[in-house]
Amino acid sequence: MKLISTLLPSSSSITVAAPGALMPGSSRLSPIVQAARSNDDLRQLPVLARKPQDNDALLAGWLVQSGTCLTAPGEGPLLFNLGYYIGSFDGLRYHVVPAATPADIKKALDVTERAAAPGDKALILTALTKLSVLTRRKAEDQDDIKLRLAAYMEKLALYPADVVVATLAAWPDKSPWWPAWQELNETMAKSFRVHVHRGLTNALQKRTTREAQSRASATLTGDNNE
Repeated sequence: MKLISTLLPSSSSITVAAPGALMPGSSRLSPIVQAARSNDDLRQLPVLARKPQDNDALLAGWLVQSGTCLTAPGEGPLLFNLGYYIGSFDGLRYHVVPAATPADIKKALDVTERAAAPGDKALILTALTKLSVLTRRKAEDQDDIKLRLAAYMEKLALYPADVVVATLAAWPDKSPWWPAWQELNETMAKSFRVHVHRGLTNALQKRTTREAQSRASATLTGDNNE
């Protein structure tokens, strides 16, 4: 498994405007994010050797330090003038800075996709097998077991590998029974990286559409002036 630290480009590769002038303290990092970024030993660990929260913290720190996002307090109404809201982590909300171009957002989305890479089939199957040993379930024949595992593997492949492994490993301590998919989904869907991926995807679509409309409007204005 690759290291997130080797997947994150330097701040200079993001060309958005500095957010500091937009909102005082907008580059503030939460204590968990600061601790993760300053822990060299943690940063050098493989993704699966870190806790999901640490991986979320490293991505959160990169989003701010790269200039892609600014942060705002996690309480009160959303301030849409700060840019597209993409998720919250450790008491702070993350917004794509208004000056970000589609290319800037695409770079951030690429980094997020690599930081949230799903596990391979062998990894997921191993985690499901351990869960099966440690929980109870109703009697099934072999065909039912194969169908159940195949269905869960398909769904779990949509989530970050470390989130999947951690969620399945923790389940037997919460319940002696095999979990329904909804129960696992509710837990994993809370992942900051899942929210960021969805938010950046929406932001990219909206920003691309807005720029296309602006170009079309400028072209139309130019034609009318001739």
